[in-house]
Amino acid sequence: MKRDIRFVSLILLFAGIFAMSLFVTMAGDDFFYATFAKNGLGHFFEAHADHYLHTNGRCIVHLLASVFLWLPHIFWVVANAFMWTAAALNLYRLFALYVHEGSKLRLFMFMLCGAFLTVHTEMAKESSLWLTGSFNYTYPLTMLSWFAYLLFTHEKQSAKKLCIVGFLAAASMEQESALAVLLAAGYIYLHFPRRGKKTPDKLKKAMIAVAAGAVSLFLAPGNLARMGDEMGASAGTFDNIMSGIDFMLNYCISSNYMIWVSVVFTVCCAVYLFKAKMRIFLYLLPLEIAALILTNHSGNFEWLGAFYSIIFAFSRIYYFACAVIAAYAYFVKKKNPLPLMALFGGIFSCAFIVFSPTLGARVILFAEVMIMFSAASLLTELLKRRTLPYAAAHLLILALSVWNVVYVTSGFYRNSVVFAENERLIEEWHKTGRGELRQRQYRNDEFEHSMPYNSEYHDGRYKEYYDIPIRVNIIWE
Repeated sequence: MKRDIRFVSLILLFAGIFAMSLFVTMAGDDFFYATFAKNGLGHFFEAHADHYLHTNGRCIVHLLASVFLWLPHIFWVVANAFMWTAAALNLYRLFALYVHEGSKLRLFMFMLCGAFLTVHTEMAKESSLWLTGSFNYTYPLTMLSWFAYLLFTHEKQSAKKLCIVGFLAAASMEQESALAVLLAAGYIYLHFPRRGKKTPDKLKKAMIAVAAGAVSLFLAPGNLARMGDEMGASAGTFDNIMSGIDFMLNYCISSNYMIWVSVVFTVCCAVYLFKAKMRIFLYLLPLEIAALILTNHSGNFEWLGAFYSIIFAFSRIYYFACAVIAAYAYFVKKKNPLPLMALFGGIFSCAFIVFSPTLGARVILFAEVMIMFSAASLLTELLKRRTLPYAAAHLLILALSVWNVVYVTSGFYRNSVVFAENERLIEEWHKTGRGELRQRQYRNDEFEHSMPYNSEYHDGRYKEYYDIPIRVNIIWE
């Protein structure tokens, strides 16, 4: 792998994430978790214990976030780039278990790394390009992909490594935790009891570790309290489920930050099925693309009434049917279950948010990565070396990656200048400690998660972090 495009792809992925992370500023809950390490080691552990018992069960995730908020910013920049690179490498190693042709492996790695660099800013600013969000969403993705690879190669792995990584994956966040349990249980059942074989002791221990991690997360006192508070503040369980279904069918497929991912994936699936002699999907593809764009959640075509509902239903039925049938056809022909597993894992992670009282672009990061994985897998079969489409695909993904990295980096840089100016104004205000505090708003809210002028809650956390009395009025200009 050394000195070929796979190694170069990983280097470019690391460099791209590094660049985009370099000028990311503190935002949202960063101001809260940063206070954990302000008053000594005793307060640090006391704050985390109180948080676990009364607020949120993601103990490991928030421990990492608070540590990296205490360290110089460059440490997180490196860690964030490393997590994405590790996730890409883990998924590649899984894929390489079933595909051995060098040209296909190189194409897969290039497409996957390029796709990771083109994640829409609406999603990235809530997950990978936000310090607290990166440990809540990118870190669990990395740990789950690592655990999946260890599980599929358990014969070569130690029981200790399987248990540690399995526990960390299951104790990270709710979606990946549930998937880790399902993955471990499904793998063990399909490969051993179902075939009349004895389950190896190391896998039994790994299953126990995964279950322990899930229990530590789901049954954490803070998680139970948080779910109760959020459910109590919402319109009720039924309305939460209906909102979750609406979010899954709209935002997860045809929102501004998912529409082009969905279109590219659908094209890959339809073309693959055409080559597999199932041509109806390709014939209907133009209608599907038009329907996806028409039902883009940012659009305003509900005035079409019943006709809109028909278009909406057609686009979703086509999307899921085309995706599942293509992944299954790939599995039957190539004896490679990974795209099918990735697809169902992504669907399961989306279905899981149906029962979540809080929704946002960040919760479908895992689903988007699984769609990218499936699309890259199909592209390895559709694109042949030394052809115009093969070269065009490389050039297109490279151009999109470079453009997105430059666009996102420049956007965060402009806001970082404002952030630095605000910290200077706070220092000057502390010298007098009187009157109102003037602060500047960011030039573009596209490149931040949530600032005090967006949220009353974060206004209080902002003041707490900078030791500004709650009574002080902040004028945002």
